[in-house]
Amino acid sequence: MPKRLNEVILAKGEMSDKPESSKTRLEEDIIEPLFQKDFLSQLPEEIAYRIIAYLTPCDLTVCAGVLRTWQRLCEDYRMWRPKCLEKGYVKFDAPSFRFLGGWAANRANEQAGITIFSHMDLQEAYQNRREREIAYGQCYERSSWKSLYLRKKRIIANWRSRAI
Repeated sequence: MPKRLNEVILAKGEMSDKPESSKTRLEEDIIEPLFQKDFLSQLPEEIAYRIIAYLTPCDLTVCAGVLRTWQRLCEDYRMWRPKCLEKGYVKFDAPSFRFLGGWAANRANEQAGITIFSHMDLQEAYQNRREREIAYGQCYERSSWKSLYLRKKRIIANWRSRAI
């Protein structure tokens, strides 16, 4: 029997004769640390994925903040893709010409003397994203499925909370 387990068994035997306050202290000192292990990192990755697949999206976001190993598991597309499909969220279509800046170079805008300063072409958008990834590190990266889920939830929440 492992040494630590022997200590727990002996402690349990000693606890029966002790007053309540010392029992609590003994539990905190000896037994509690055994339950504070990172059980997910001890498991094979596929089993860990199967366990956390039962979590809700809200729980996944909370668990991603616990440890880096949990973040890696909880941010994976294998967790978020089924959650999106379950809700009926599908990936957006490829950006249209209008999104890519066709509207910014519109002849009517030029004739009217309208200049759109907030426009960012696709290359600038990729560069901007890359700079943020470098600045914030790995915490900025996330599954595209998670991004889709969070964006759709935000859109729905906005429609529900704001008057038309």
